[in-house]
Amino acid sequence: MSELNAGEVRPEAMQTQELLEHRLAFEKLISAISTNFINVAAADVDCEISAALESVGRFVGADRSYIYMVSDDRQSAMLAYEWNADPNVIRGVDVKIPMSSFPWTRERISHLQQVMISIDDLPPEAVAEREAFRRAGNLRFFASPLRFARPLPACFRAGQLRQQSRCAHRR
Repeated sequence: MSELNAGEVRPEAMQTQELLEHRLAFEKLISAISTNFINVAAADVDCEISAALESVGRFVGADRSYIYMVSDDRQSAMLAYEWNADPNVIRGVDVKIPMSSFPWTRERISHLQQVMISIDDLPPEAVAEREAFRRAGNLRFFASPLRFARPLPACFRAGQLRQQSRCAHRR
């Protein structure tokens, strides 16, 4: 065991403190977004969703963030909302993708699990997904199920094009 001088903090304690502060900041962001939606007029909902995607995307260091609406039969998902750090890069709302193209991710999302991973860390059984993410330019991605009145109507996703993320160590 290493010795510490008076006033020194163990590196593990610092990292734990940073993680807790980051989580608290994220919870405050989500709370602010949620509170904002309480007072939004119906005509402004789409604009506010886009603003929320930007806020979350920037917070996690993503280059883009999306909401996909999952079909009732869970066979496909349609891009409903997107935000891109580069306004010249737009994938296009209403793009429909088959859920069968992402079996490893789909399995986790259908069990209401979040996924945060570098594409290089995807398991061997996710080789097709790795290549699809690579073709789309994603080096890392985060996906989280969103639930409303029915199970799994939507999935939030953020992708990173850059090599390093501010949150890369938080996996």
